[in-house]
Amino acid sequence: MDVTWLGHGCFRLRGRNAAVVTDPYPPAIGLKLQRLDADLVTISHEHENHSYVQAIREPYEIRGPGEYEVAGVSVIGVPTYHDAEKGAKHGRNTVYLIEIDDIRVCHLGDLGHSLDDAEAETL
Repeated sequence: MDVTWLGHGCFRLRGRNAAVVTDPYPPAIGLKLQRLDADLVTISHEHENHSYVQAIREPYEIRGPGEYEVAGVSVIGVPTYHDAEKGAKHGRNTVYLIEIDDIRVCHLGDLGHSLDDAEAETL
């Protein structure tokens, strides 16, 4: 697997047969994200600086907790929060466990608190 940091909370994970982009961002944040090809995109939360899917050409979008299998990529989304007040300030966040080519990567998105034992066990 090839992992490339693209700025902010955005990464591209490329395996032999599939690619994933996490938390794409808009030009308004002051960084330029080139238009990318990917099979799927994960969105940790709906703030625009983490959910600009227009930067990705026709991806399958994953926008929350659950178990997904797309293009041979396994994704588990674990519900968390964007702040330490259980989302009261900034809302929810999803942490993703992404498996490509038998390699697992955990993308925390904009996690705003320490994981509890149950969340850590899931990951």
